[in-house]
Amino acid sequence: MFEVLVIYRWASLGGVERMLLNRAHAFKDHGRRIRLNVLFLEDVGGGKQALREYVNFHELNEQFRLIERIDEVLPSVVISIDTPDTFTMIPEDWPLILECHTFHPENRRYLADLPIGRRAILGLWVPTSTFARQLEAEHPHLARLIDVVPNPQPAPVPDLVQETHRYPGVPILYLGRADTQKNVCDVIRIVARARRLSGLDFRLLIVGDIYDERLLPTIEQEDMKHFVVLLPAVGFHQTAFILQQVRRQKGVFISASRGETYGLAAAEAMQQQLPVLLSDIDAHASLVYGNERLLFPQGEIEQAAEKLCWLAGQGWPPASAWVDACSDTFTSEAFIAAWDRGLRLAGFESELPAAAAKPEIRPPSLSLWRLAESQLQEKARLVAERDAAQQELKAALLELGTVRVDRDRILAQSRAERRLLADITASYSWRITAPLRFAIRFARYG
Repeated sequence: MFEVLVIYRWASLGGVERMLLNRAHAFKDHGRRIRLNVLFLEDVGGGKQALREYVNFHELNEQFRLIERIDEVLPSVVISIDTPDTFTMIPEDWPLILECHTFHPENRRYLADLPIGRRAILGLWVPTSTFARQLEAEHPHLARLIDVVPNPQPAPVPDLVQETHRYPGVPILYLGRADTQKNVCDVIRIVARARRLSGLDFRLLIVGDIYDERLLPTIEQEDMKHFVVLLPAVGFHQTAFILQQVRRQKGVFISASRGETYGLAAAEAMQQQLPVLLSDIDAHASLVYGNERLLFPQGEIEQAAEKLCWLAGQGWPPASAWVDACSDTFTSEAFIAAWDRGLRLAGFESELPAAAAKPEIRPPSLSLWRLAESQLQEKARLVAERDAAQQELKAALLELGTVRVDRDRILAQSRAERRLLADITASYSWRITAPLRFAIRFARYG
């Protein structure tokens, strides 16, 4: 068993913890004898218990283990994720790989003063190539250590949703921590504007812990208190349930984040074929391969609201097909290949299987979007023809009903006129014939 000691400060329900679980899934699915021994320095909101429940439910105990002390494991390598405390916690001769997953500049200042000369730092892993370029620009002296190890996504789970579960209206989902960096206030403004533009019953679901004190006042200012549902952070095994239900109701995932190193929540939504509307930052743009229909400039509320209205209507089918194709590119195979490459560069050749061919990752083609749009247009044409035929039928029936009404009116009028004519004729007949009859009678009888 290749034992890995992972050190991270926070045990919460955040993206790093989800990434570690996804790695455990990948190791299990690919039959790799690798175990992550994870040491968290602080437990936040019952994060450790949530992780234990997830590991037990998915039977990942061979791949993922929570530990309380460093001496519980003799690791082959140590991975420290944005936790500079590691330098004083482990022996100097233990092989060490750093990982950087934080977008906040103040949380990665430690990279400017790494003890490279005193420690065996074998690599600096980051989740995306765009973030790698950013770190290389910030810390040129670390360029030789930087390598991209993408975040894997576990295999999609079967639909867990029962038809009895349903959110009101058209659900627009934000999933994750609600702080100023995530810019959830703009999400509220976008949904509020979309409601006014379209007249659709958009309902915003905010699922995650709230750390932005402006959020509740923004809900009041936008008159959205009856159209926003606030839910606490959910366990990792419940995320798929929420995403599937929003997808079933033809909803949309939305994020107005000011910065991400990857965009894990958006990636999970895409894996469930749920259309996404994302702020146009590097991490988001790379997820959807720069598709402008799914991106909006930060702060452009009107443009974002218009795109949301389109996505919730005729844009939903092609967008769903597009994000499904995009999600094929961040697979566990790509992660395993990158993991092995990173460990080989760190000198662990003997502990790894023979190098496999690098999986070919092809971005989705625009022809996929065009195909989905053409299918949508064909469906719209058929629906329009059906509606036109129904309108013609209604008009014919209405005309037939009018003819019947007119016929009945004419017949009734004709009967009344005949009766009146008969009465008049009888009256005039008496006035004309009475004198003649008197004359005849007088002549006959004298």
